[in-house]
Amino acid sequence: MEHKFDELPTCFAVSPSEINSDLIAVGFVDGTVDLRTIEGEAEEDGKATIESLWDRQQKRAVRSLLFSTEADALYSLSKNRSICSYDVETGKRTRVIRVAHDGAPMTMCRLPVNAWHGQTFATADEQGQVRTWDWRVPEPIICTYDEQHEAVNALVMDGTQLLAASSDGTIAAYEVRRKKLNVRSELMHSELMSIAVTKKFTYVGAGDGHIEVFKRGMYGNILERIESGFEKSVSSLVELRRGLLLTGSDEDSALRLLHTEPNKRLGEAGKHGEGGIDQLATTVDGQWIVSLASFDQSIKLYPLPPVLERVPVLTSDRAGKKKKVVSENFFDDLVNQSKGEDDDDDEEEGEGEGEDSDESGDSEVEGDEEEEEEGEESDAAGDDGADDDGEEEVADDEDEEEDVADDDDQDDGEESGEDEEEEEEEEPVKPPQGKKRRLK
Repeated sequence: MEHKFDELPTCFAVSPSEINSDLIAVGFVDGTVDLRTIEGEAEEDGKATIESLWDRQQKRAVRSLLFSTEADALYSLSKNRSICSYDVETGKRTRVIRVAHDGAPMTMCRLPVNAWHGQTFATADEQGQVRTWDWRVPEPIICTYDEQHEAVNALVMDGTQLLAASSDGTIAAYEVRRKKLNVRSELMHSELMSIAVTKKFTYVGAGDGHIEVFKRGMYGNILERIESGFEKSVSSLVELRRGLLLTGSDEDSALRLLHTEPNKRLGEAGKHGEGGIDQLATTVDGQWIVSLASFDQSIKLYPLPPVLERVPVLTSDRAGKKKKVVSENFFDDLVNQSKGEDDDDDEEEGEGEGEDSDESGDSEVEGDEEEEEEGEESDAAGDDGADDDGEEEVADDEDEEEDVADDDDQDDGEESGEDEEEEEEEEPVKPPQGKKRRLK
């Protein structure tokens, strides 16, 4: 639901109290402060109206608005360097500080109730100056910090640390209890525009369309940079739920969703105007997203629950690309996979059996060859034994002839006997396997 105004709106603030969760204050370029209430149902097609309760006039344009913790007071920061406070119920102005800063103020931030010396809120200006205030005492300025050198675009609390994002490309962390600067970050790639503190990390929107990621409490160096999808500045960052950020740019009309841990752009939650979005916020009861488009002179309300229902909660294994669906049946892939595994097992078994058969065949061939070799050795041994037996018989005949022959023949017989002995020594007799040697 979009609500148009006659004047150019510059800023707005939503109530932090559950009791008055429907309150919204709008500041205009002509110095008007307008307190309104949101009425309607936060459904998919629900319509809401913004009804005015009261309005007050200031001399110069309103730069920033802020409710107190209990939503019983409204603070206004004006371009003429003044701070005003109003009673929410009556609309009466309760206090004015005419010169709050040396430069034109830019933004405000509410401080925790346990802040040191009852500090109520913090302000920052175009020259990088940051101040904390105790609105209850006659001299309300508590601390002044001049650590940054250009305009401070955003102030946010992180525990007891006050974070300031500056156009000089740094983020400063101030300890509000000890009243000192804790750390100032390294120089970023461009000016810093917005801050969102989550459970583990702090996200800072930059002027080049990226988001700088810091670990909470450690603001010296960045952990990573995320592409927001915007070509230029990320002027607004809001955490819708854990792991889901809503981003806006004053150069783009789209409200973009960014999933964190893992980081993934999820598309658009809506559009507002044509000239860009200057501010984003959610109501404390979690019912509405509020966007401000100054160029279109309007504020738009989006029901928050339907947006959260449409956006899934991603895990690291679901952040990648979706798998292609081969078949309409969900179990086809599992069946095909099991079949493929069975075929692979059959092939491996076939190869194993082939190898076993080859090995058995080789072993049989080797066994046959060994048997043939043993048979040849036995035959050779048998032939050698037969030859030896024949030689012995011839030797006996020769001995008988030696008894009858003359002495000359006896010498010849002795020579032949010596030759036979030499032959026996050269060829030793091997007993054949499985046969008995005949002896005379």
